[in-house]
Amino acid sequence: MRMMPQLPPQAPSPLVCWIRAGAVSSVFVLAALALLALVQGLPPWSPINATTHAVYGPDEALAAGADLRHTGLGLVINVAACFVWSAVAVVLALALVRSGGRAGRGSAWIAGLGTAAIAGFVDYALLPTVLRPGWELVLPVFAVVLTFVALGIGMAIPLRRLMPGARQTAAPRVSATIVPPPPVQPGAQNGLATPEALRHPQPGVIDQRQTRIDPANTVTVDQNAEQSESMKQPGQPDEDQAQAGPEIRVAGRKQMKQPPRQWDIVDEESDESFPASDPPGNY
Repeated sequence: MRMMPQLPPQAPSPLVCWIRAGAVSSVFVLAALALLALVQGLPPWSPINATTHAVYGPDEALAAGADLRHTGLGLVINVAACFVWSAVAVVLALALVRSGGRAGRGSAWIAGLGTAAIAGFVDYALLPTVLRPGWELVLPVFAVVLTFVALGIGMAIPLRRLMPGARQTAAPRVSATIVPPPPVQPGAQNGLATPEALRHPQPGVIDQRQTRIDPANTVTVDQNAEQSESMKQPGQPDEDQAQAGPEIRVAGRKQMKQPPRQWDIVDEESDESFPASDPPGNY
């Protein structure tokens, strides 16, 4: 199945292309008329005034000078005609793109110059004399032809953005700053220091904080920080025990305050092994 060609991703819309083509072609046509009139030794506004022959007649249009009534109206008529033919050129360019032709950006020139040729044929072969541009009243034939060529070039230049393969404006490059990674400590794995490397940050140095469950000391409470009479510190004996001393009894039934009635050798050896929980010697 054949895929239909699509417009370039960053191509402007057909409306934007039409506005650009109408504006550029208007500048090209007006500049060409002024330059060709100067070459013929005429005022640069004379071809523009000649366009108003359909309103004022050829005699008044040719005799008039640069004024708003003739030159201003002539500018409006010529610019409007350029925008009308630019719309035709945009439609023709889109048709060439969707037809699948291989002309590429050359399709813009085909659309622009082809539309100018159509405009010349319509103006001087189909329209009556009163509706013609009127350039032929002051300019020779070759000058009129060159003006239509300028019209085609002015339309083709903006249409090149619609063609596949047109050079698009590249997105600005963003320079990325490369931050070097932090130095890896000796004994690190996957960029992370091992517990042993944390305990020995340098040769011959031991960081005792790393041996604690809470190295940052954020949740550990120092039991010796504040002492009171009602608080007993770890390892501190009761005062009664300190005065009386530990109660130690010699092993044997006779040393008991309340000896049991039945007592055999097994009981004797069990009593001798307490509290070390050592097995009897004859086990």
